[in-house]
Amino acid sequence: AGGAGRAVAWALREAGLTVWIWNRTWERALALAEEFGLKAVPLERAQEARLLVNATSVGLKDPGATPLPAEFFPKEGAVVDLVYRPLWTRLLREARERGLQVQTGLPMLAWQGALAFRIWTGLLPDPRGMEEAARQALEGE
Repeated sequence: AGGAGRAVAWALREAGLTVWIWNRTWERALALAEEFGLKAVPLERAQEARLLVNATSVGLKDPGATPLPAEFFPKEGAVVDLVYRPLWTRLLREARERGLQVQTGLPMLAWQGALAFRIWTGLLPDPRGMEEAARQALEGE
């Protein structure tokens, strides 16, 4: 229910999708759901999702940590982890092993950078080029 989670929830809702909110703190999940006209759900409902987006920092400082035990993964669909360092978090590795589609946080990072650059300069750099440069840098670590 932090900044990234709020942005994702709002964007998905605006795209016409049904959005469920889960947060480590139930009260924050309820507050965000109420504010955006969404539904807060218990963790067990994650298995019913078609798209699961991790907007927590879990996995960022501890690559062995995961915000969601594998038994709660969706049965089908995709998992997105907004964490981009490490590039392949435990969440994404385990989701891929279960046959789910996965997406790292790099596209969001690249687009944030490109749009910030446009705000400051009026020019929009190629976000795909920025993403590839970031990928190469992270894979070289």
